[in-house]
Amino acid sequence: MTVEIRDAQWALRTWMNPAVATVAGRECDVAGITGDDRAAVIEAAQLKSALEAKSQDSLPPACTDNPRAADPGDYPAELAFQPSLNLR
Repeated sequence: MTVEIRDAQWALRTWMNPAVATVAGRECDVAGITGDDRAAVIEAAQLKSALEAKSQDSLPPACTDNPRAADPGDYPAELAFQPSLNLR
């Protein structure tokens, strides 16, 4: 699942609007969400938005170059980070 989520991020980056990350970041600031939880909220928002855009075949005016808000340093750190995405 870890690899599939990261693969999906790269595959969907064309439909990821940088504005979604900005809005999610602001919402995290208001809610006091920081660190890995903040990164997970931003990544989940981007994935959700990208899936909706792709299903409607609607490309954003600009796309995200790097869909990752966090870069865990190794596989154990990645495994610890991924549950924060809560993609269900």
